[in-house]
Amino acid sequence: VDGLYTKNPKMFFRHPIFVLENGPKEIRLARCLEKTAFSPRFSFISPFLPSEALRSGVPQWTVGAVFAVLPVAMLLSTPLSAVVCERYGARVGVVAGSAVMAVGVGGLAFLQMCDGSLFIIVAISLRVLQGVGAAIAETAAFDCITRHFGSAMGTMIGICETANGIGTMVGPPIGGLLFE
Repeated sequence: VDGLYTKNPKMFFRHPIFVLENGPKEIRLARCLEKTAFSPRFSFISPFLPSEALRSGVPQWTVGAVFAVLPVAMLLSTPLSAVVCERYGARVGVVAGSAVMAVGVGGLAFLQMCDGSLFIIVAISLRVLQGVGAAIAETAAFDCITRHFGSAMGTMIGICETANGIGTMVGPPIGGLLFE
């Protein structure tokens, strides 16, 4: 069926991703904006974390631990996020997950006040918060996609992951600008 849309230019805008019956356009736009806006959370600390860790007098291996703890937290908290989304709904999951992520990201601004082992504890704790929030928000968002975009689900996930890649790509430059 997809070949029909790509071979015939007149059919292109009849592809399920452009047709309103396959999901509200507002949800598509909101999901893509959310992915693009929140994706830098994973990568924006990369320009300044190594230098801040060195300044704080912590070993360099801790930088790797700080980067690694976020996906570990996401992995371990995803079952919890499924329960949250099922019990309270996808909308609450997206909002709650985003709020938890915002606390984790905002807290990173206070890392410059920490030295030594306190730096490690605070950085890892904040990245765990980011991972838990991301797991809840991502699970809720994919729940929303599967409910609203039945036949166009694959296309919508592809678009959202493209937005995620763009957001992750712009994260380090944003982090560098914020650090200056």
